[in-house]
Amino acid sequence: MLGHELTFRYCRLTGDGSFCRKIFDCWYDKIDISGYMKCFYSDEEIRKILSPPAPKIHTLLNLIEKSGGNG
Repeated sequence: MLGHELTFRYCRLTGDGSFCRKIFDCWYDKIDISGYMKCFYSDEEIRKILSPPAPKIHTLLNLIEKSGGNG
């Protein structure tokens, strides 16, 4: 996602403590990434993190709603 080489540790620890959604794409040819992930994360955690992010408009609308702004 960043466009240059990173350590495996960096890919496992994002800002929210989870792994990067692209970890399988970036590491599949270097290690048994599927086996590694199944050892340390539940199937539910993996599915949750790999699910597509919400569209930005949804995030913006949620922020506006939380702030009490109606436009």
